Amino acid sequence: MIDKNGTVGTLDIAVVGAGILGLATAVRLVERGARVILIDEAGAIRGTSGTSFAWVNSNGKQPRSYHDLNTAGLAGHVAWQADLPDHFRWFRQTGAYEWVNEAELHLLQQRVQDLRDIGYSASIENASHARRTNPGLHIPDVEIAWFPQEGYVDIPRFAAWALSRLIETGSAVRFGQTVVKIERKNGRGTLTLNDGDTVHADRVVLTAGRWTRPLLAELGYDFAAPEPLDPTPRVRSMLAYTQPLPVQVYSLLFGPNLNIRPDGGNRLVLQSLELDTLLSGESDLSPNGAMAREFQRRLRHLLPSIPQDAIQELRIGRRSLTSDGLPAIGWLDEKIYILATHSGVTLAPVLSGFAAEEIIALNEQQSLAPFRPQRLLKPLGKSSDLRPPSLQ
Repeated sequence: MIDKNGTVGTLDIAVVGAGILGLATAVRLVERGARVILIDEAGAIRGTSGTSFAWVNSNGKQPRSYHDLNTAGLAGHVAWQADLPDHFRWFRQTGAYEWVNEAELHLLQQRVQDLRDIGYSASIENASHARRTNPGLHIPDVEIAWFPQEGYVDIPRFAAWALSRLIETGSAVRFGQTVVKIERKNGRGTLTLNDGDTVHADRVVLTAGRWTRPLLAELGYDFAAPEPLDPTPRVRSMLAYTQPLPVQVYSLLFGPNLNIRPDGGNRLVLQSLELDTLLSGESDLSPNGAMAREFQRRLRHLLPSIPQDAIQELRIGRRSLTSDGLPAIGWLDEKIYILATHSGVTLAPVLSGFAAEEIIALNEQQSLAPFRPQRLLKPLGKSSDLRPPSLQ
């Protein structure tokens, strides 16, 4: 807020959405001296972040500006947790292996070369390289791509760390509350919650993921993004979670029919983009249903030692996407700031840092220039008279 002498004092900032991006942004804002209230209708990581494959990478992401942003996010995870003891660290830099059908091998080889040309760690190895790291893994004797800097985020562990940081700094957490209205009153943002309570803030930060579009509609804007409950495979994805298994899987694995990552306690998380296309409202998602049996079959092809009842749970996740697939980061007007993106798990460290700099210091971050939200916004009826603040 600005006092009577025109100096900037402590800002009261409301962050709407407690996925990984909202949690990261709230922590960055607190680190910059803001008072934060974090609001979510369910709780921390209960939406998209809680049903994410959580792969941290910049593997084949285009255009170059987006690749660079993801590379900075990968490095940001390493830097942010560097001073923490291992049992608090959330980023597991396991490396990732990828192999493909013979007809697509030339495409994989070209991608590896293109990544190497721009300084990304990648190489082509033989299959024994992956087998040494993951004993018992049955993959064909083919060339295999190795990306040593990639890994995954233990999202519950990140959430626990972020919430402890917020609580110890006196931040307010309002879970189980829905924002039903956002208004601008007396030079501040006013949020009305579903229980009738109101929250007043100098700035409002929207990190609502796939719910960004309906929130912006309340403010008079059409945001170019899929509907939150869009049923198409582009938006919807299925993950299978196993029981603890007698296997030694320590890397991310991407095969033609199945993707695998460790999940702690010798559990695995499985993903198949091919099975996503078969998902319908009639699909049986029980641990004994057809989808679970197909995950089991594909997993057993790679890890023959697994038991018959390896699959414990199937979950449906919904991706946070914009119409062009790129982030939307920046001011809607002088009170409201937006962060909406796919790859939020990778980008959380870097986007939250850039956003805090712009929100607290009004210091424009040139790396965000290609990703401003205005390209995706159209007014619905009368638009706001407010303009984005003057950035330095």
